[in-house]
Amino acid sequence: MLPNLKNKCYDDFISDKRGEDEMRYNSRRFAFQPYTLFMLAFLLVIMVSWQGAQADEDWFVKAKEGHPKIESGLFDLQKNYIFLGRDIAHSLAQQNALRFDVQDRVTVFIHPKTEGVNGTIDEEALKAYGVEIIKKGKSLIKAKIPVYLLVDIADHVKGIGFIRQPDLPYIGVVSEGVNLSGGSFYHASGFRGQNVKVAVIDLGFAGLSGSILAGVLPPTVIKIDCTGSGCTPTDFSFEEEDHGTAVAEIAHAMAPDAQLYLIKVGDSLDLRDAKDYCIANGIRIVNHSVGWFVSNFYDGHCYFDNAVCTADHAYRNGILWVNSAGNHARKHYGAAFIDREGDRLHNVTEESNFISLFAYQGDPIIALLTWDAWPVTDQDFDLLLYNSMFEVVASSTSIQSGTQPPRETLYYLAPFSGTYYLAIKKARGHSNPRFSLFTFYHELNPFVASGSLLSPSDARGVMAVAAIHYTQWETGPQESFSSQGPTTDGRVKPEISGPDGVSSFTFGTFYGTSASSPHVAGAAALILSNHSIITVDQLWNALTASAVDLGESGQDTIYGFGRLNLSTLSVDPVSIDFGEVLRGSSIERVLTVRNLGNQSLMIGAIIPPPAPFGFASDQCSGKFLPLGGSCTLAIRFSPSLTGLFESGLVIPSNDSLRGSVSVPLKGQGVLWITLLSPEDQTRIELCSINTPPLLQWKSRDPFTGYEIQFSGSSDFGSIPIKASVSGQTMAYRPFSFQWGRILSIPGGVGGTVYWRVVGKKSDGSFVTSEARSFLVPAPTAVGAPTIAPVSRAALPTLAWQNRCNVRFKVWFGSDPGFSTNRTLSFNLNDPDQKAGLFSKELASHQWLGIRRLVGDRDGSIIYWYVESWDGIKRKAITEVMSFILSD
Repeated sequence: MLPNLKNKCYDDFISDKRGEDEMRYNSRRFAFQPYTLFMLAFLLVIMVSWQGAQADEDWFVKAKEGHPKIESGLFDLQKNYIFLGRDIAHSLAQQNALRFDVQDRVTVFIHPKTEGVNGTIDEEALKAYGVEIIKKGKSLIKAKIPVYLLVDIADHVKGIGFIRQPDLPYIGVVSEGVNLSGGSFYHASGFRGQNVKVAVIDLGFAGLSGSILAGVLPPTVIKIDCTGSGCTPTDFSFEEEDHGTAVAEIAHAMAPDAQLYLIKVGDSLDLRDAKDYCIANGIRIVNHSVGWFVSNFYDGHCYFDNAVCTADHAYRNGILWVNSAGNHARKHYGAAFIDREGDRLHNVTEESNFISLFAYQGDPIIALLTWDAWPVTDQDFDLLLYNSMFEVVASSTSIQSGTQPPRETLYYLAPFSGTYYLAIKKARGHSNPRFSLFTFYHELNPFVASGSLLSPSDARGVMAVAAIHYTQWETGPQESFSSQGPTTDGRVKPEISGPDGVSSFTFGTFYGTSASSPHVAGAAALILSNHSIITVDQLWNALTASAVDLGESGQDTIYGFGRLNLSTLSVDPVSIDFGEVLRGSSIERVLTVRNLGNQSLMIGAIIPPPAPFGFASDQCSGKFLPLGGSCTLAIRFSPSLTGLFESGLVIPSNDSLRGSVSVPLKGQGVLWITLLSPEDQTRIELCSINTPPLLQWKSRDPFTGYEIQFSGSSDFGSIPIKASVSGQTMAYRPFSFQWGRILSIPGGVGGTVYWRVVGKKSDGSFVTSEARSFLVPAPTAVGAPTIAPVSRAALPTLAWQNRCNVRFKVWFGSDPGFSTNRTLSFNLNDPDQKAGLFSKELASHQWLGIRRLVGDRDGSIIYWYVESWDGIKRKAITEVMSFILSD
C-alpha cells in the first residue's frame, strides 16, 4: 500500500498545508476583536516585511512557506502567535521544546552573516527591538527575542545570517560497575580519586539533596549553574531533571574521594561556559552523559560553538572529556539521498519512501535531519511526518538558499497511538548528499545502527563510551540501543565500553550509555589519584590500553578498544606508528610500562618483535614493579625494503585482571624520493599520444635539481632519454615529440619503458628513486576493413576500425603478388577521431584507377590490404583481402 500512496501523500501535504492555514485563520477571526488597531497595523508591517524579504530570493524560496533567515519551527511559532493567539503559541512552544517566557520572548541562537564573527551583528539594534542578549560565543549570540518581532528583526538588523533554536541536548536513563571494572582493587590500594577534580556536566540535578542525605553523594559536591549569563554557584532548589544526580552517583561510587563539581547547562553556549569554568578551576576530568543533535554532520567538525568545539578545546587544555556515545543505534537512519521516481522523496527501499515509528498517545515525536553540506548550504531538504492515514501532520521546512545550516528539526505531540511515517523531501538541490536522521525517543523501521553516534562523541578529543549490561560484562554483547561508529568521516569510534543496568539511588536501575560513561570518568580519576602528573594523552592511553578486547580485534565500531578494565598493568603508548622511515636507516620509540595499582606486579619475559622491528633495549623483562613503578622498552624500526610493515609485541605479567597487554606496531619503509604517479605498469593508450602523462614524485629533503631518466632495461644499463627540472618542481610532463621518443624505446614490437628520478644535492651527491614502468603495446593493424559497393555504377566507401593509427596506405593489385598495383594514402590528426571509426568515400578518378588494374572487366578479382602507422611511426599490416568487380 505504501508505494501507491506516496505521490498522493506529497500532493495532499502541499494542498492541506495551505488549506489548513486558511481554515485556522477563518475559524479564529473573531478572536482578534479584542486586539487594538496597533496590532492590525503591526500585522500589516509584518506582511510587508515578509514580502520584502522574499523579493530578493529565487523562485524556490517564493514557492515555499518560510523565511530564509529563520528556522522553520520559529517561523511557525510567530505565525501561530499572530494568527492563533499567545495561549496556543505558548502551548506549541512547549511541545516543540522552545523556551518561551512570560514576556512572550523565545530563546534563540543568532548566526552572523560571516561565519565565526558574531561581532558583525548590530547588537544595539537588537536591544532597540527589545532583545535581551544572554551570552555570546565565538560565532553565536544567545538571546531572548519577542516572538512577534522575529521576522522584523531578521530583516532589519544588520549582520544577522540566521536565527534558530538552540542546539538540542539529549539524555538517556555503590554501582555494580565498581567491582566489574576493577575499581575495588584501586580502592584497596588506597587510590580513591583523592586530589582529583571531576566535573559532571549535565542538564539537571533534581533530587540532589535527598541523595546527599542518604549518603549516596557527599555534602562536599560543588554546585554550579551555567544556564544564565555565566557560571554561578547554586543550590539546585528548583530542579526538574534528575539525570545529572544519577550520573554523579556513579562517578562518586567509582572515585569516592574525588572532588565532584555538578555543573548545569541547557544549550551549547552554556556548555562552552562550563568548559571554561573547568579549565579555570583545574578540573581534569569531565563526564558529559549528554548528546547533541544537528550541530554538524556527526563528523567531528567544529561549527558555530557546537559541543565538538567545546570538547576538543577542553582536551587541548589537558581535560579528559568522557562522553556517552548515545542510545540511538535503533533510532537512527542514514543513507545517501536517492529518488528513483522523480517525486523528490527519498527512496528508503525500492518499494517505499517511508521510515516508520510507533508512538503512544501523548508521546512527543522529535525527529532531526541533517545532511553532508555543512556549515551552510543551498541544497534544500525538508522533513515530513505522516499519520497512519498518510496525512501530513507535521513538517520542518526551513529554507536553505546558501546561507543556512543543513538542518531540519520536527516536533509533534501524538494525539493517538499508532504508526507514524517520516519522509525526506528534496525541496531543491543539484546533488544527492548523505544524510543522518535521528529521533529522540522512538525506534525507527528501518534503522541503521552504523554511524549512530551523537555529538560530541564524534569529536577527536572525546572518549566515547558504549554500554554493556553488567550481567553480560565478561563477553558482551553490547546493549542493542548503544550507539555505534564510525563517524561520518570514517573514524573508528567509540573508544571504550562501560557497564549499565546498574543499581542507582535516583533511578533504581540505571540503563544507557549515560550510566556507562561515569564509570569511565571515575576510573580515570582513580588513575590520576595514583599518577597525578601524567598527561591527558597518557590518561587516555592508560584506559584504552587496559580495556579487555571484545568483538573484532583492536578498536572496533561497537565496543571500541573493549570493556573498561582498571588493570594495574598500563602501557604508554598503546600502539606505535613509526611512520615513514628511510630504507636502510632506523628509528626508535620508547614504550613505558607502569604499575598503576598492584602491590606486587611482575613482568614476564617479552619476546622481541620480528624484523624489521626489534628491541634497542629491554628494561622490563622479568622485572618486579613496585606500586607506582615503571620500566621502559626501546623499540627499533629498521626497514631494508620499502612498503608497509605491521607487527606487535606482548607484555606478560601476573596481573590478575589482565595477564598481558598487546601493543600493535606499524611502520613504512620509504626512499628519499618516492614516485607518486602514474602507477607502476601503467598501460599506455596510443590514442592519447598527444597528451603525455604527468610524472609526479615527492622528496623528504630538498634537492637542487632532478633528472628524469627513461630506459628500456630495469637496471638502466643504457639511458637513451633524460630530462631535467629544478629542485622546486616535483612533476614533469614530457613534450609530445619527446613522449613519442620515450614510447619508441622498446622498438617496433612494443614492450616496457622504465623511468626513475635522480635528485642532485647541493654537495654534488645524488639520490635515486625506485623505478616504475610503462607498458607500450605492439602496433595494431586496422580492424574489420571493408570496401562497398564494388560495382562500376557507384563510388565505394573504405571503412575500418582504427586502432590508434594516424597514417594509412591502402594497396590494390591485379594479383596476390601485387605485380600491378595502385595505392591510396590517408592521414589523421586525431587517432581517436569519430571514436576510432574511419570512413572515406573514394573519388571517381580513384575508383576508376583501381578498376583499370583489371581492365575494368566485370567479374574480375581485385586484391587489397591496409598498411597503418601509429603515432610513433610503427607499421602494422592487415591480411590480403579481395573483392569481385561487378556492374
